[in-house]
Parts: sequence; structure tokens; C-alpha cells
Amino acid sequence: MNGITKAAILAAGYAPAIGFSHTGKALSFVYDISDIIKFETVVQVAFQVEAKKTYSPDRNARI
Repeated sequence: MNGITKAAILAAGYAPAIGFSHTGKALSFVYDISDIIKFETVVQVAFQVEAKKTYSPDRNARI
């Protein structure tokens, strides 16, 4: 996710090091944007997979 986010930030012409909540790292802005996307997508899937209580939650998350 961070790689795709970094590519989008660079394509838009923004600096990946200028972050708001993450600071002091070369990819601070990437981490900021990834956190926003993560909570809208990945976290939702993680809760859905956990709610199913399957034998292999890591496999179900990848699917």
C-alpha cells in the first residue's frame, strides 16, 4: 500500500517527506495518506474476516 501511495504522491508532484501526523521520516506524507486509505479499506476487511471465525484468517484476508 505504501508503494502505491508513494507513486501517486510523486505523480501528483508532492514531496513524500512532508507529513502532518508522521514527521521526521523520508516517507512521512506517504504514511499519512496510507493511514487514511488503510482505515477505509484494509481495516474493514480485517474485521469482516475476523467476524467469520475461520480456520485460516490470513488466507481469507488475501482472497
